[in-house]
Amino acid sequence: MKIKEEAIKAFIWTVISYFLSSKFNFAEFFSFIPNDRKIEVNLLFYTAIMSIVIDLVFIFFSNIKNDIEIIVYKKNGEKNLNINPNIIFSNTNVAEVFLNITVTGKIKKNSELKMIISLPEWIEPQCNVQRRENGIYEYNLIDILGIPNSTQRVSYTQVEKFPMIANINSKTEMREADVKISFEIEKKYNLFKCLLYNFKSNFFIVKIGGNSNADN
Repeated sequence: MKIKEEAIKAFIWTVISYFLSSKFNFAEFFSFIPNDRKIEVNLLFYTAIMSIVIDLVFIFFSNIKNDIEIIVYKKNGEKNLNINPNIIFSNTNVAEVFLNITVTGKIKKNSELKMIISLPEWIEPQCNVQRRENGIYEYNLIDILGIPNSTQRVSYTQVEKFPMIANINSKTEMREADVKISFEIEKKYNLFKCLLYNFKSNFFIVKIGGNSNADN
């Protein structure tokens, strides 16, 4: 995330610096600057100014940024962002995983804050979750966590059980896939997503068939 923010900063101040140097020739006020160096001086001046301004803007957003952390783990397993658990389907084609969801910040009750789980086509969830197309499922985090409007920075945590069933013949087929988790906000705020939210999550690996099947 830090690298992404630095890249955004560099892009913004470079574009604005070029624009300002073409519209406002700062170097013209200093006769001692050679003509062949004025463009370079303009760019250096505006880049320095914009670097400071953009840093101040990012500092402001860092103070209002909301944190979302989703840790996927096995039943009775360790909750660790650095561990991507292997979830093995049983001989009856069922499996489950647990989601430890934590949201910290000043969250509005009417915010569109959604957790997205992308499942392979051979797996379906066995719980109350909204389905989209192509194996994509979504949770409304505001509803899950019961978040009210808050003017203070607060933290909410909830554990969700996510049971699944595999729609294949595990005796004749073997499958394996990574299941990633992401999040979405209101479309009008997408441009500022990395400024408004800091998102962290691990993922889990689903396996079925062959010697991978286990009795859960």
